[in-house]
Formats: sequence, C-alpha cells, structure tokens
Amino acid sequence: VVPLLFLHERQRQRVHQLFRVVSDRLDNAFRERIRSLVSHYEAIAARDASSYFLHSSSSRLILSRWYQAHRDFPYPSPQEKKALAKQCVMSIKQIDYWFGNRRARDRRRSCSSSSSDSSSPSSH
Repeated sequence: VVPLLFLHERQRQRVHQLFRVVSDRLDNAFRERIRSLVSHYEAIAARDASSYFLHSSSSRLILSRWYQAHRDFPYPSPQEKKALAKQCVMSIKQIDYWFGNRRARDRRRSCSSSSSDSSSPSSH
C-alpha cells in the first residue's frame, strides 16, 4: 500500500475516484471503517515524511536551551518531553533520541578532553 502522500496529484485523484466507486457499493459501517483507515495511514505517512528531514533550527534551539538550563540533570520528565514535543513538532520518541544523543555526545567530548588533559605534558 502506497501512502497517498507519496502519489502525484493525478494518481491521488484516481485513488479517490476509485474509492468513491467502491464505497458506493459498500454498507455505511464498512465505508466509515475504510475512511478511518485511509486517514490513519495518511497521518502516518505525513508524520513519516516529516521525519525524513532534519529537525528545524528552531527545534534544535529549543532543545539546546532546555538542555543547557538543566545541564546538571538533562533528563526531561514525561510532562516536559510532551511539552517539548509539542513545541518542536516532534514525537516523544524523537525527543528521547535527541536527548540521548546529546548526552552521549557530551560524554564523548568530556572523555576526549579529559584524556587529552592527562596526556598533555605538565609544565614545571
């Protein structure tokens, strides 16, 4: 099944035309179920299509500011994740991944800076 979002306009019109022809022959309950499924899959396709793009700079800025403000404990609560997801137009799972990646990046930076500090010759 190809999501309607990825079809050209002419193909989309043809799908809707076929749906009208088929739905005329179906009972109301089944027709509503099909409409519900189509809108569900269109919503999934739209969400998936938006996730192919990098997060917007405004989203990165919002998340970075939150991270900097909570540097000593950069773990947002479920309520904070929900608010951040809404602000950034991202899923909660994307918020989780962003913070996990950011914490890992910071750990790698702190490990590499501490190892370079210890390997640098001390001056007497």
